[in-house]
Amino acid sequence: MISFLQVAHWRRGVCVVALLLGVSLQAQPPRMELFYSAEVKATDAKRIHFALEVRHPAAEELVFEIPFWAPGAYRPLTSGVLGGKPAFECMGEFRAVSEAGVALPLERAGERRIKVRRNGAASVRFSYVNNEPGGTPNNRSFLAAASGLIDGPRSWAFLHGALDQPAMVRFTLPPEWQVACGLESTPDPFVFHADDYDRLADCPVAIGRMECRTQLVRGVPHRIAAVTGGGESGTDWPALEDAIRRIVECSVDIFGDIPYPHYTFIYTRGGGGLEHLSSTTIGTANPARITVAGVRGVTAHEYFHTFNVKRMRPFVLGPFDYSQPVPVDDLWICEGLTSYYANMLLWRGGLVGDSEFCSMYRSAIGGFESNPSHLEVSPQVSSRGVWTGDGRISYYLQGEVLGLALDLLIRDSSNNKASLDTAMRQMYRTYGGMYRHGKADAGFASADFPRVIRESTGVNVDPFFAAHIRRAEPVDWTRYLAAAGFVMETQQTQRSAFAALRGWARGPDAAALPLGEGLPLTRFGLKEGDEITAVGETAVGNVKDALRALGSLGAGAATKLKVKRGAGEVVLENPAPAAGALALVRCLDAEGGVSIAGAPQIKAFHGKAFEGMALLRSVNAVAVRHAAHAQQLLAGVGVDAPAKLGVEIDGEISTVEVRNEQLQSTSVKKFEMDAAAPARAAALRDGLKTGHTRPVAAR
Repeated sequence: MISFLQVAHWRRGVCVVALLLGVSLQAQPPRMELFYSAEVKATDAKRIHFALEVRHPAAEELVFEIPFWAPGAYRPLTSGVLGGKPAFECMGEFRAVSEAGVALPLERAGERRIKVRRNGAASVRFSYVNNEPGGTPNNRSFLAAASGLIDGPRSWAFLHGALDQPAMVRFTLPPEWQVACGLESTPDPFVFHADDYDRLADCPVAIGRMECRTQLVRGVPHRIAAVTGGGESGTDWPALEDAIRRIVECSVDIFGDIPYPHYTFIYTRGGGGLEHLSSTTIGTANPARITVAGVRGVTAHEYFHTFNVKRMRPFVLGPFDYSQPVPVDDLWICEGLTSYYANMLLWRGGLVGDSEFCSMYRSAIGGFESNPSHLEVSPQVSSRGVWTGDGRISYYLQGEVLGLALDLLIRDSSNNKASLDTAMRQMYRTYGGMYRHGKADAGFASADFPRVIRESTGVNVDPFFAAHIRRAEPVDWTRYLAAAGFVMETQQTQRSAFAALRGWARGPDAAALPLGEGLPLTRFGLKEGDEITAVGETAVGNVKDALRALGSLGAGAATKLKVKRGAGEVVLENPAPAAGALALVRCLDAEGGVSIAGAPQIKAFHGKAFEGMALLRSVNAVAVRHAAHAQQLLAGVGVDAPAKLGVEIDGEISTVEVRNEQLQSTSVKKFEMDAAAPARAAALRDGLKTGHTRPVAAR
């Protein structure tokens, strides 16, 4: 075992050697050192005790801060996965003492900051308690009877001005508890080292009773830790190890690099996962009985992040600013393309077969096409929406499906001489230095990705990015899929006005509807202020329930609603009214008037002139007063009826006439491989599956 004291003795030994060599050390002030600790006490089993000891601080006043957000989660820190208190509200019992144990004065300097005056002390020990680490196991942070997970940004306070300082970390735990994490180990299994705060915060720490296995992949140790809490294991370990080996090897084949000296897969109870530099946390139904089918997808996704995001990442995501939101346009690359590659890793690694791969994309493209916002919200806009709560469409899903189209475009245009792998590999070589083999690179900007694709593959993807990344124009799936011998069949159904409804309001026990004169739902019989309490015989308790019950209804479907109206209740039973595409035009109050923020399925609105520069002045000669009024006027236009819109662009007002086309919903009925595909298409498809880039005959 090695203790902090022994580390100090080693440092003194270095000084002795220096003196023997005649080197003067008097001019060198003692270097500041950071020592973190975390303790779970048998007498206080529901809380975690933390401390940060700062030895030889240079400043008289020290400022300690708890992070605002967690890299990878892209949202403010809360105590649990799905909500709860902000992390800083779970911390308490703040105390600071000198090396002699004398209390030092401290004061709040904001919600998440605490100032400490050291009064000349050579060492300051700042301690606090996490009173609510989370009682239910999940893949973020928790503490249970025989297991737990310490999530870095929720747990470790940092010292201002010292983010780049290395630190030692000690864990004091109950008997029979172990530690599993991606930090650098020491001879003591409960003491670890971090090169800087980013490394420390990045590494979740599994504590408790667990089952562990380690295997070498390409000569590098990969540890699997199942946080069982001592439960009897029913995991098929050879199958799990084989699946992880395949995922790792397929990823390494793409990038040609293993950027870490060791890696740890942490499986805890819960759902989802979160990526880290040399580890990942993955939620599963039962860590004592892990099934490959249950974890393969999220394992592939989180492991691929080792390269995409944790190293190759947008410049605004590193080095991290933990104090405030960090919006970014490129989460469709960070998360969406990672979802695409997770599918590819499973396919290339033989963890799913051809039919299952096709089934995955039948579902993914179907979800994309059936969401009307795929023609309104571009991937760049949805990427920024994570901080604003705009979740109309997922950047995960957008990147997953557009990644396939982009890969096929590159392979087809280059006659299979290049692929998206080619570009990702070059992006990694250029921008992937973040904690790869040295300190951080600057990272990439949004415009760098299409440029690198063009330079590395010879394929100009600027039109694709203009149409589908910066804008949200319809995707010609036949063009991309047919090039690789995939066949997709879709079915169009007319959407109902329920599916197109915007601006649901929350009632105490129901879903209140925002209605205006002339809207389709008004014609159905609903009135302003009505609260839906049941759809058919199914009770509706909130907005989410209402959307789930009504959102999938097609036009004309028999619909029975129970509605609370004032002090009474009425029952309405009619066919679901049809929706027109104008119902989905999104308007915003802007300087000088009402701006057109989005107009899916209205071809006249897909021109560049409507990218945030157009003001809507009138609808069918009725002057627009504000955004809500504009949306009421647009939604009130009859289905298939014409509408004359007064639009101002650069100070000039013109009339744009559009037809309020029936709002259609697209579902994917078939997605499969064409067994009779031409040889060239079959070769492109084989390249996609295997990753090879062997030239094929030109068209």
